[in-house]
Amino acid sequence: MLVGAAAIATALTVAFTPWAAAAGTASTLSNAQAEAAALETQIQSLGQQIDALDQRYEAALAKKATIDQKITATQAQIGRSKSTIAKDRLDLHNAAIEAYLTGGTSAATSALFTGNQTSAMDSSVYTQVVAGDLHTSLADLNTAIAQLDAERQTLHGEDGQAAQAVADAQAAVNQAQTLETQQQAKLDQVKGHIAVLVAQQRAAQAAAQAAAAAAA
Repeated sequence: MLVGAAAIATALTVAFTPWAAAAGTASTLSNAQAEAAALETQIQSLGQQIDALDQRYEAALAKKATIDQKITATQAQIGRSKSTIAKDRLDLHNAAIEAYLTGGTSAATSALFTGNQTSAMDSSVYTQVVAGDLHTSLADLNTAIAQLDAERQTLHGEDGQAAQAVADAQAAVNQAQTLETQQQAKLDQVKGHIAVLVAQQRAAQAAAQAAAAAAA
């Protein structure tokens, strides 16, 4: 009886061990599969975040490009206005000389300014030119330049903010992409572990079935 009981116990132990190993492998495999599913969800969410961040980055680039164009246009307008002032100053200077020489009777003295700023030379203008008070004559242009310069300074400030927004958006994209890469590497590792566990589970099941057949 004792010998028979020992044989039965041995047979049960041999049969139970593979099944226990298979059960342990199945539990570990289930945990690994759950981890992989969680990582896949995180990676999908990161992909959506990266898409949104890319759009934010592109919008920041477009805004900065628009501001840069405004700065270029404003600078060009300032340059044109300064050229106009220089020409009008020269016209005033020449007109003053001619008025002095001709007594203001020359027809050439009637064209003092470019564009719609023409006016006839008369004694009051002559006095103004001779006195060197060109500021009053060119006040509109000088005021326009001051306004344009103020606008340019404002645009430069906005351009700096836009550049920072571009940098921040790029940094956010890079950070999200780095995290996505890390999570993908971790997922690949977990999937590799799952493949090993599946192989172990199948081997344990085969061993259990063989042990059960031998004990029968």
